[in-house]
Order: sequence, then C-alpha cells, then structure tokens
Amino acid sequence: MSAVTAQAGTPLFSDFLMGPYCKGGIGSYPKSVAQADPTRGRHEATQRSNMKLNVFKSKIHRATVTHADVDYEGSVAIDANLLDAAQILPFEAVHIWNVTQGTRLITYALEAPRGSGAVCVNGAAAHLNRPGDLVILATFAEMTPEEAHSYRPVIVRVDEHNRPTEDLSEEKLGAVLCSIPLAC
Repeated sequence: MSAVTAQAGTPLFSDFLMGPYCKGGIGSYPKSVAQADPTRGRHEATQRSNMKLNVFKSKIHRATVTHADVDYEGSVAIDANLLDAAQILPFEAVHIWNVTQGTRLITYALEAPRGSGAVCVNGAAAHLNRPGDLVILATFAEMTPEEAHSYRPVIVRVDEHNRPTEDLSEEKLGAVLCSIPLAC
C-alpha cells in the first residue's frame, strides 16, 4: 500500500492499479487477454471478420390495413399472394411502418387467404394501426458485405385494394434528395 491514502486505512485507486490485483501496474494485462494491434487500421480488422450486415430484403409498399384485432395474440396476417411476391415467409420478422400514423413496430408475418388483399394487424400492434392506414411492410436479412453489394431488394407496390401493381422499378430518391446537385 502506498504512503498516501484518502483517509486513514482507505486505499487510493492508484494503490489498486499498482497493487496485487494488477500485477505489472497500469496498462498490463494477462497474456490471456487479446490486445488489438495498434499498427493496423480499424477497417482491416473488420474485413477479416465474419461480419454480417442487416440489409433491407423486401417490402410491400403502401399497403392498406384492412383489419386490426387487439384480441389476437400478435403478428400481421398478409395475403399469401403478397407474401410470395415480396418473398416473405410465414413467421418471418416484419417491420410495420405506418405512413398514416407515423408509428413503427416489428412483428412477424402470418399467411392470410390468397387473393383476399388482407393486411390484418393483430395484438398490441393493433393499437398503432387502424383499418384504412397506409403501411410499409419491410423485411431484412443478414448478409456478408460482399453479398450486400450485389443484392437488390424486392419492392412490391400495391394499389388501394392491396393488389400488386405492374411497377417493378427500383426505389427512387425523394424530392428533397433530388434537390441536391448530382443526387438524381
């Protein structure tokens, strides 16, 4: 223990750092603790890892909520045709971004009858989504950086009856971004 203490018998933090708990003093770690190589950049270490990115996979754009049932356990039931078109599987995580209300939540997909046009938000999520609200139903997938560079999300645009439209174009920048030179 050092000669300087906060109060009689109370060790200072520096006593701890230089004492028996930290053999070797400040900045000394046991050999079992891996240390970063200070000669390498942050990005080099990232490139060597098995990193996965959470990448936008698909969406059903501006669907209309047809039902909202707070008494159901949870999920969003979506017309099977829309699930197929957007490559969404039953029980897959789905983000619901409510364009009308401005709310966002995550739930999971269930298959509604094929051709029904149903988008039924269930359980607690029904408090944030009402019949007639416009929503975006989005999914994400884990990919390596290499996979993400070549992946193009599936965009399914629907009409007011939740039927897929013929518009298969890629997403476009909004008007605000198009006001930036060279953005559009």
